[in-house]
Amino acid sequence: MSIINQPPNVLSVKDNIFITDMLSNNLTGIKTVNEFMSKTSDQEIKNILDSVEKMHQKHYDILLNSLVNYEN
Repeated sequence: MSIINQPPNVLSVKDNIFITDMLSNNLTGIKTVNEFMSKTSDQEIKNILDSVEKMHQKHYDILLNSLVNYEN
């Protein structure tokens, strides 16, 4: 069995579905956190939710940039 050091330059249908699901899940996370932030006045909770939103945004951006780089 050989070791592949770099993934192939092709995305399978299964890969595409997985990435689409991950993008969707992170976008849903961002929207949900923003909704909760708008409904609370507790600054400590807002700070925690802000960090959670930033995490989801970072993951979303990483996935999206990976796709853009794949097309080049």
